[in-house]
Amino acid sequence: PRTANDQLPASRAGTLLALADRMDSLVGLFAVGLVPKPTADPFGLRRAAIGIVQILLEKKILLDLERAFKLCAANQPVEVSEDALQSVQNFVTRRMDAWLIERGERYDLVRACLNENARCPAVASARLKELNNIVGDERKCGELGTALEAYGRPSRMIKSQRADLLELESDAVPDVDVALFDCDEEKALHFAIVKAEERLADDRSIDGLIVTLVGLKPELDAFFDN
Repeated sequence: PRTANDQLPASRAGTLLALADRMDSLVGLFAVGLVPKPTADPFGLRRAAIGIVQILLEKKILLDLERAFKLCAANQPVEVSEDALQSVQNFVTRRMDAWLIERGERYDLVRACLNENARCPAVASARLKELNNIVGDERKCGELGTALEAYGRPSRMIKSQRADLLELESDAVPDVDVALFDCDEEKALHFAIVKAEERLADDRSIDGLIVTLVGLKPELDAFFDN
């Protein structure tokens, strides 16, 4: 698309070419410091970023932008720094933020989704639709509040006492030694968490997460209170 209201490429080949062309331009020009200024964008990089967002969102293409930009960088005739790649990602994220808000989406919901899912715009868009359904449903809003309570208490404790664990990939988190448990509440919470992990492996939706956290709350409360 050449403008916000232009037609998207109709064929798969056209779609791939449109995405590759725009990504190549963004990565290459950011690498050599030709970043758009508030009052000047001579290479049309804002338009290129919006074109990427439009194609990925409207065609529901599951593309990891971070990985795609790295592939583009590997094929540039100049060196592309990590800072330049991060700047490209941030630039596209800001364009996506503005594009969604201009179409009437709530800014707080948009930013909540982009905070975790900006590298895959189609996933961010799907999460945004889920959140819109939740905030428009009184019962689901109540469940969301309960889920946030369940998440908040242990989350605050980890952040204050073992923030280093938050930086680990899931497969690098130390195993739990159940032989060290010395009370029934520990055992019950561990069993509930194992079951929750199994459930989330099959259901990655926000609804699935809320239901799982709500289900964990009794064991969490018993663990902390007793």
